[in-house]
Amino acid sequence: MVFSAIDAETQLNVQGLATSKDLITWKQEKHLLDLPASDCPDVFKIGDWWYCLAHITYHRAREPRGPYEKFRDGFIETPFLSVPQEMFDGKRHLLTGHIIALQGEKDSGVAGFAGPGIRSMFREVYADEDGGLCMRPVKEFVDLYNEVVVDLAAEPKPDVLYGKYDYRNGELVCKATHHFGRTH
Repeated sequence: MVFSAIDAETQLNVQGLATSKDLITWKQEKHLLDLPASDCPDVFKIGDWWYCLAHITYHRAREPRGPYEKFRDGFIETPFLSVPQEMFDGKRHLLTGHIIALQGEKDSGVAGFAGPGIRSMFREVYADEDGGLCMRPVKEFVDLYNEVVVDLAAEPKPDVLYGKYDYRNGELVCKATHHFGRTH
């Protein structure tokens, strides 16, 4: 079992490890990683690599007990996908996580405690030829949509309404804050 913990000697966040032969009696082992943030760690294998996800990062190793190394920028797709939960359906690895809210509801806003954020759609996780984690939409979700609503490559650029979105009486509504795109 991998879990988020604080090392008793260093007081650093770690991905703790405990083993059990009967799921009743547990033995604490040497921790897997020291990370500044270690929310909801998860360990799984794709191809020749083992991956440890925690908070917004991932590390990889050739063996399940490590040593784990940070790869590339270490982010799980984006620095805004947090606390990922990975699952395996027997054929592929699927992942969902928490999309961190940005302060001021702007892409340039400070990440963190700006609000509750939202749950991401499920995505399929796979490894590229270098062993880096990659994501793609889950086919079942893509298959639900058979019509292009907005073609971002189209000219002229589509009208876009920016605003604060909310649900009222079961309907998505937008209170416009500004508008850009085609001129009318």
